[in-house]
Amino acid sequence: MNELMAALRGGTCYIKYKSVTSDKEHEGHYTLIGGYDAPSNNYSDKLVVVSTKTKMYEDIVKDSIIEWKSLE
Repeated sequence: MNELMAALRGGTCYIKYKSVTSDKEHEGHYTLIGGYDAPSNNYSDKLVVVSTKTKMYEDIVKDSIIEWKSLE
């Protein structure tokens, strides 16, 4: 998870994750650049990230992440 956090702080990442309320899978491009890097990202079970598409904050449960990759 530390590698993902470093990648998000340095640029944009593709993240695919499973919804915790349904069986749906979601994916998108996310970053922490230009947004608030919540201190809880380091110890919480969730990541608070910024969607590059909507510019809105989203929270993703860390254990729900299926795959991710840096786009930088």
